Amino acid sequence: MKTLLAATLGLLMLSACGGHTKADVSRLERDVKWAKAELSSARDSADPLKDYVAQLESGKLGSGYYLMISAEDILKYGKEAYLPYEFEAKSIHKKLTGTFTTKKITDVATEHGNRLKLTLLLQGRDIKVNYKGDLYKPHVKKIKAGLEKGLVVDLSVALSLKKDGKAVVAKAKCTGAKLLANNEDLYRDNVSSAINKVLSKEKYSIALPPKGDLKPAALFTTRSHVVIVYK
Repeated sequence: MKTLLAATLGLLMLSACGGHTKADVSRLERDVKWAKAELSSARDSADPLKDYVAQLESGKLGSGYYLMISAEDILKYGKEAYLPYEFEAKSIHKKLTGTFTTKKITDVATEHGNRLKLTLLLQGRDIKVNYKGDLYKPHVKKIKAGLEKGLVVDLSVALSLKKDGKAVVAKAKCTGAKLLANNEDLYRDNVSSAINKVLSKEKYSIALPPKGDLKPAALFTTRSHVVIVYK
């Protein structure tokens, strides 16, 4: 699961290769209303979003470079580069063996507060649930069948710029899980907890491309993009 998340979030790096220069930002005027709403809730009056909104409204962009990473970019590169993607079931829970394959990446979207969300469809193969004893016996077959039918995992990813400006730091959290068979509360909650136990120990660092003498100086989300400002 850790490898899967690192690969998926690494799409930010891939999509950065197609980033837009500041000259293209004029096309993003539809983001003004959204960005102003985001700005109104920002605690820091010096938030870089303030300058971004002002420039969008005036049509006069400041010096620098804007790297625009869209949900569509992430989804496109994800399908091309990482599907299908196979990883060990034990990376989700130590009591599981077998493999999971990522079948789909869907519902990628940016959110308020420098976050993005996405949903993964995983399918288990040759799953074994290694719990012993009469207490677990009635559940083992149902969990196996559910995981082999398919597992939907919703993720929320918090993004921040590393202090040295050389990378984006991503911290993921599972906000929900659903088994496509035997989707009982007990199994669903245990799967979510197991995934979050793994994710709570991990932060993913995604290198940013250089742009001449300019360096990444700020990061924020708009309605449709992760925006990285180079200065």
